[in-house]
Amino acid sequence: MSAVLRDERRPDVSTLVIRPLAESQLPDLVRIESGVYAFPWSIGNFRDSLFSGYDCQGVWVGEELIGYTIEMPALEEAHLLNLAVGRARAPVGIGV
Repeated sequence: MSAVLRDERRPDVSTLVIRPLAESQLPDLVRIESGVYAFPWSIGNFRDSLFSGYDCQGVWVGEELIGYTIEMPALEEAHLLNLAVGRARAPVGIGV
């Protein structure tokens, strides 16, 4: 038998919800982005992505947005433009 320590910051994977991002999440996107990148995207970069037909998906635990991906579809592939997980969740294995 092995003991497993549970980090309360790490949610059960079954509780994660992935859904399209909306303009109302722009402040949360900028907050996460600014916390993980030295040269973060601006709110305008995110807004342009939302309205350019890019695939913009968020990952939620309950009502908390904890991460996102921005992909640009191109023919039969996609280009990953941005990916981030907030610092509070990254050290506990979310996004790894």
